[in-house]
Amino acid sequence: MQALLFLVLCVMAIGIVLVRRLLRGPLHPGWTISFEILAEILRRSSTHGLTLPVERMRRGIMSARIHPKIRSMIVHEHRTHAGLPTRESSRRGGPGRAAPSCTSTAADTSCARRGRIGI
Repeated sequence: MQALLFLVLCVMAIGIVLVRRLLRGPLHPGWTISFEILAEILRRSSTHGLTLPVERMRRGIMSARIHPKIRSMIVHEHRTHAGLPTRESSRRGGPGRAAPSCTSTAADTSCARRGRIGI
């Protein structure tokens, strides 16, 4: 269903760009028609993404954030830290290896800034 909606968005963007170019010319002088179509598709899809409910955004972000090839190597645990809900993301430990982990809260995102897996 999402693929169909994206296809419709692309067709609409192509139509809008073609009509706009016929009536007013290119949006920017140096842009080719393919670049202008791509810019319009990205503009419309980002606008659409911003209007989604927060719960739906979060579902989409999580699947995009962790690549499917490494998703099975990561463990998520929900805990509390200083009375705040947290989610700990850690790598599954292998033989002879400790599993590094990082816990973050909404107030403390230092784990994500250090490049470790944490939300």
